[in-house]
Amino acid sequence: MSLLCSFVLAATEHLRRQTVSLEARMRSLEDALSIVQGSISSETHPLLDYPDNYPDEEEEPQLKPIIEKSTDDTSISESLGSLHIDGKGAARFFGPSGGSESAQGLEANTSTKARQTLLELDDSHFPEDIIICYRSFPFEPSGIVPSNVQSMIEAFLPPIERAVFLCETFMEHLTWMFQIVTRRHILKELIPAVYKRVQVSYGPHDLALMLIVLGIGTLVDLNISPYSLEAQHYYRLSQAALTLQPVLGEQSVVTIKVLNPVILIIEL
Repeated sequence: MSLLCSFVLAATEHLRRQTVSLEARMRSLEDALSIVQGSISSETHPLLDYPDNYPDEEEEPQLKPIIEKSTDDTSISESLGSLHIDGKGAARFFGPSGGSESAQGLEANTSTKARQTLLELDDSHFPEDIIICYRSFPFEPSGIVPSNVQSMIEAFLPPIERAVFLCETFMEHLTWMFQIVTRRHILKELIPAVYKRVQVSYGPHDLALMLIVLGIGTLVDLNISPYSLEAQHYYRLSQAALTLQPVLGEQSVVTIKVLNPVILIIEL
């Protein structure tokens, strides 16, 4: 360390002596130029005419920060591409051809989604017992007569033609996801039983399964707006029907079938 300091001090002294020598030589040249110029003209030589704003020798230089150029950052981002991560943690990478333009598009889509406000279903048209049931999901409410509430829920069912259409829409778009819910069970067994076309007994969870299928069928119906109030209507009724029979204590096959799509709706 001491050797390095000695080297730095020696180099500094050498530069100082060299600077003094150059300044003395510069003064000699200026004097010679002034003598020659005075012999031929009364005007000062241009090289000896210092401007008013010429900095003094003792003036310290003004320090300025380095300004980063945004064009460099842009060029780097465009050459490397961009990585977008949505709110659920899913990542999408855009290569060099999808640089800042893709990022701007994602920002525009994000701002557009932020401006959209989803309409919440007004549950005031439901009887109080139905409201109590779906708000207590997945627990069974107290002081409720299941058979009476089930009749109230069935009073809010759509016409059978609409129910068949929504179930067909559900099967068309989501059969690959919900293979445990078959077309035959919904269209040939469940709908006729609920709509009293055949004398077959069914429980509250069977009714909840049909209602959740109607709700998801409404969500994937391309003829209506996304997240429609009709879908929320069927979802609330399905929740209410689920609470009419214990969910956590006495699981059955139909209970598992209805809970699978209900979880999907919750994630949406």
